[in-house]
Amino acid sequence: MGHVLSASEERPVELFDLVGRPVVGLKVTELVRVYRPRDSGEALIQVRLLGGTLAGTVCRVPRERVSDDQNQYVQDQLELTQLVRAMEAEWFLDAQLALRPIPFQYPKKYCWARAYQMAKLLKTSGYKVSKVLLIDKGGLRVESIFGDDLEDLGGMTTILWWYHIAPIVYLGNDTQPFVIDPSLLDAAQSADQWVAKMTAEAFEVMPFDGMRDRLRANNRYPKSPKNPPWLVWASAEVAEAPPADDPDGPVDINDEVASGALAIAADRLPRRFAVGALNLLRLHWQAVVQADGTRRPATDPYREYLTDLTVALSYFRLLSNRDRGKVVKNYPNLLLAVRLTFADSGVRDDITNLLDILDTRKGFL
Repeated sequence: MGHVLSASEERPVELFDLVGRPVVGLKVTELVRVYRPRDSGEALIQVRLLGGTLAGTVCRVPRERVSDDQNQYVQDQLELTQLVRAMEAEWFLDAQLALRPIPFQYPKKYCWARAYQMAKLLKTSGYKVSKVLLIDKGGLRVESIFGDDLEDLGGMTTILWWYHIAPIVYLGNDTQPFVIDPSLLDAAQSADQWVAKMTAEAFEVMPFDGMRDRLRANNRYPKSPKNPPWLVWASAEVAEAPPADDPDGPVDINDEVASGALAIAADRLPRRFAVGALNLLRLHWQAVVQADGTRRPATDPYREYLTDLTVALSYFRLLSNRDRGKVVKNYPNLLLAVRLTFADSGVRDDITNLLDILDTRKGFL
């Protein structure tokens, strides 16, 4: 069952900031759904407003004004959008009980841990939740600024998965499932749209138990193009794709295991952020120069250039010696492509200075 903030013109609800101070002049005067995945036990509880004129506001409200509405379905597109924004901002507790953002910008591994954490939060907030898996041993390919190295100098950094998993919520009723996957999608989308982000192959749809039956009969996952990928519908409790030779093995995880995986991914974010910033500089510059070749010698080739450069410099300077070495080792094609892209350009010196930060001999820390 979902949660609602009971408010009306006659009985408005005053909003408080996250430390409990009243927000002057800000009140809710209509009944709205709220995202409420945690309960601190305090008189003021933290929520995200999912509807109304203040949709998206994160605040504290009096506990007694929040109630269950006996409805596990998402009510409308606005609420669906706000749930995605809520997931993008969510966090987990690591082994030291520190709050850390879910590392969606490290998409290479641990999709099962991200899906576990999101499903848990959505269920606690009252939503009906399922999961969906896409499986292809031939490789699911995704372009991402946070991906691995270029396969060719004119391409994009990419991610390769043999399977991927994400949570599902339902809009209005059981017939309208939507995938929430901030590592891959900017918005909640249908399963077909989710699949299209990873492969152009035709796929075969089956329930999780049907997948197990297939593996019992022939303990191999599909490998395209010879075999179509499998789109597998599963319960929220399913953690990941089981080993092909042990389809009846355990497929559940717990908070400690998921938190440990998320912490490993979060520790690797600095170099992914640096690579992402470098990709944005390259892509934005290429787009401008392709549209107007006269901009190539410019020292300010596009309006957001200085902002992009400043962000990239900040990420590069935060890299540890280990992370700088990892970027050099793991992204040789990207670094070469960047040097070639900006050679003889008006911003060559800026990019050279940026990449020089990767030289661990220069002691930037």
